[in-house]
Amino acid sequence: MNQSIINSLKTACMWIAILLAIPYVVAPAHAWDGDLGGNQYNAPEARRYQRVQLGVVEDIREVVITRDSQSAGYVGTGVGAIVGGVIGNAAGRGNGRMVAAALGGTIGGIAGKMAGDYVGHEVKRSAEIIVSMGNGNAVSIVQELDSETANLRPGDRVRLIEGQAVRVVKIRGSVM
Repeated sequence: MNQSIINSLKTACMWIAILLAIPYVVAPAHAWDGDLGGNQYNAPEARRYQRVQLGVVEDIREVVITRDSQSAGYVGTGVGAIVGGVIGNAAGRGNGRMVAAALGGTIGGIAGKMAGDYVGHEVKRSAEIIVSMGNGNAVSIVQELDSETANLRPGDRVRLIEGQAVRVVKIRGSVM
């Protein structure tokens, strides 16, 4: 391999590493991990007033919560465009080198966007819980299907705890 191709590949690898690091710098770490269940609290929710209502589970069914990460698509586009451009630049000769690099960058960007969108699509197993309240109204809450939520059954007495979010928690003993 000639020296210009090696230098182009080194530059591309550096840019790929930088682009792959962007989501970890820009987005909060683990913003999606374990924050949608009934027994998980974020730090700002601690030592805060939260309203509690009592109810009875009428129905529960499994659903999914989905989230698409835009940053994964952007990173994929950038990485794909750089890799495609470097490959196109290495493949082209003379005046065609610029055209090959542009075409490679475009095709690589499109392929990278598709790959980034696929990787950035996340799904969590969850539950839709229908709760009858004491006043005759019914409410629906969707939360992650953690071990406690998975054990809820119709007829269970539950607390609806409302703070920054609403969560359904089974009553474990007598409630005043």
